[in-house]
Amino acid sequence: VGLYIRFEELRSSGNILEGQQLQRALSSLGHTEKQQADDVRQEVADLQKTISPLKAQLQSLNTIQKHLNDHHATLLHRRDELAQQKAKCEHSYQRAREKAEEDGAKIDQALEELKSGVQELSSFHRGEG
Repeated sequence: VGLYIRFEELRSSGNILEGQQLQRALSSLGHTEKQQADDVRQEVADLQKTISPLKAQLQSLNTIQKHLNDHHATLLHRRDELAQQKAKCEHSYQRAREKAEEDGAKIDQALEELKSGVQELSSFHRGEG
């Protein structure tokens, strides 16, 4: 009973469509749904056109990334090789430096002995000896 009273209130206020008004509303609703479906199809087609070049760009960027990753790996390997060579060179340099210091000490000692010998010889020739 309550629904019937509510319906009568709506009908008397003019908020209920009946007859031709209802038919027009229903036919426009069907047209609107068809238009919405067409709009959605068009939007999907537009998005597919947009996504195609983006997929190609993504593939290109992925290829570039792969090349850069390969290049990076090569550079890391080369860096490691150079670090090993540097360590070997530093070790060789240190050994050569120590050897040069030893040789320098020996030369200094030999020069000192030579100087002493020359002084003795000089003293002997001067008649001091």
